[in-house]
Amino acid sequence: LSFFSLTLAHAEIYRGSVSAATGGTGRAAVEAGDSGFLNPGTLAHLEGYYFNSAYSVGEMVLGIADNTPDSIVPAAMSFYRGKSLQDFRLSFANFVTQHWSVGVSGHYYQLALPDYKNLTHSNLDIGIAYVPRQNWGFGLVFYNVLGEKKDWPETYIVTPQVGLGLNYIFKNFLHWRADILSDRQNDFSHPILMTGLQTYLNQWVIVRFGYRDDNSLDREFGT
Repeated sequence: LSFFSLTLAHAEIYRGSVSAATGGTGRAAVEAGDSGFLNPGTLAHLEGYYFNSAYSVGEMVLGIADNTPDSIVPAAMSFYRGKSLQDFRLSFANFVTQHWSVGVSGHYYQLALPDYKNLTHSNLDIGIAYVPRQNWGFGLVFYNVLGEKKDWPETYIVTPQVGLGLNYIFKNFLHWRADILSDRQNDFSHPILMTGLQTYLNQWVIVRFGYRDDNSLDREFGT
């Protein structure tokens, strides 16, 4: 199950199934399918090699992540294709200290609309993860730091935003998350608030809940 963002002006062009099921959270969590999109700084905490894919009508995502012992640095490559927008991104991360890691995602956006030609845009995300204890994590992400592309249609403008996240694990049974995402141009007057829970009932069953209050669109929903 996957959920694709309907508001392309936000940084959340895509959210993986875990993030979508927990209200859009995950900037401080370590999930192979979400790290390259939500916070590249968390890639340093992955262990192993991952492949993920998602599909819905008119939209597709493919991604790989590698943090095996033979890799020089943790890295991920992701590709999103929607009805009008494509986003190819390459992410790298590494530890700065024992508890701090930093990651960078480079984007190459392509927009295909009938009345526009050759609309492309390159940008960067910068993510920071701080994990003081094994069951606590914090995330800070600066999306699209190179700014907006002014000649793009208003609906599709990729705008700078700031996201913060908290992740707490209780005895590996209960995972709680809470995130906040700014509105366009790093404006926190109308933020997006998110929180979510996932519970591991056993090795086969995981139950997830989420809540999201999108003040920029004046909408609330649960997952």
